[in-house]
Amino acid sequence: MLDALNEFIAGLNGHDVHAWADTIHFPHLRVHEGALTVWQTREEYVERSRQELADLLGSGWSHSSLDSWSIVHQSRTNAHVAVRFGRFDATGDRLSTFDSLYILKRADHRWGVLARIGFEVQLVS
Repeated sequence: MLDALNEFIAGLNGHDVHAWADTIHFPHLRVHEGALTVWQTREEYVERSRQELADLLGSGWSHSSLDSWSIVHQSRTNAHVAVRFGRFDATGDRLSTFDSLYILKRADHRWGVLARIGFEVQLVS
């Protein structure tokens, strides 16, 4: 099941919206920055995520990493995973940190991300 999270991050880090979309179940839900976004289909996700990826790259982002994770609830077909991930630039400097809850689901013979809810964390150095 946790392979689904790693594949999600790998798709994002590959800057490939098609590979990223392959790690998701639809409809897909994201709560972020006070907004709710729902993608009904893989095609819609690919089309709308191109701009999101371009905006990330334009901000200086290069890649993300899972800093930590903890399974909050799990059944044979569903899991809620608390994650902390970081965004980094090409030199490896941390740009931001996010705490999120990822909802994973097993459907169509595979685990995938069904929903994600997160917010940016202000780390104290």
